[in-house]
Amino acid sequence: MPSKKKTYPDISINGQNRKHETYKIHELEEDEIPRLMEEVRQAGIYSRQSDNADNIKTVISNNPLSHIEGLVKHQLNRLLDGKFISINDLKNPSDFIHEEHFIRQTYCIKTNFLFNFLKDIVSMKTCPESIDERELSKLEASLRGLFFLAESQLTGGSKNKQSIFNNFIYFVWKGNGSKHMTIDGMWNLVIVFLLNKDNAGEFSFSWDGNTYAARLIVNKNGVNQIKIECETRGIAGARPKGKPWFSKNWPHLQRTFEKN
Repeated sequence: MPSKKKTYPDISINGQNRKHETYKIHELEEDEIPRLMEEVRQAGIYSRQSDNADNIKTVISNNPLSHIEGLVKHQLNRLLDGKFISINDLKNPSDFIHEEHFIRQTYCIKTNFLFNFLKDIVSMKTCPESIDERELSKLEASLRGLFFLAESQLTGGSKNKQSIFNNFIYFVWKGNGSKHMTIDGMWNLVIVFLLNKDNAGEFSFSWDGNTYAARLIVNKNGVNQIKIECETRGIAGARPKGKPWFSKNWPHLQRTFEKN
């Protein structure tokens, strides 16, 4: 007997419910991002210049921000599966305060990224007059990050050992503000990230239903290396990566990250 198709909760946008399947990231072309950002920019300008609250609400409701909100909620639906919290209850910035602790305790990099992305979108829709170049830059970086994550799902890259390592590096880089970094700078950033007081040399994160651990190890020659293993299934990870790996691969990885 064929297995029953997986279903997810409906997604509520601007008070209207739509099916989870309505919002699929691969139906949006990445080269559309500049146009989307310009529409959001114009909505911010209009909100600052207009005194008509109803018109502002209409402009924001019909803005690409609403569609981006749907894309993010689609991904959160897949991760949370309607359990623990209802993403449709996150309508105002203050709603996120009550759920922030739970999301942080999932130790899932992707869930935390999407939760914070959704919080930024809700904040912009609630207070569109605050949309400035800084907010637009942050929005664009997050949207490109969303494309990067969705591409991993479509290609099955998240099940590939190398992709798991690349995704870990991506989130460390993004957590630093998506800054352009030298080989030495990025390598040192990863080391500092793993050695901070919260991680103490090891960082656990969830991905596609499995738990992974990124660890800072020292090889027999006394050289720092990064090793990632799947703890859920006890699967050995890829070979440890050290500074030579970064010297060879970081320039290409960074171009990929910046493009996405």
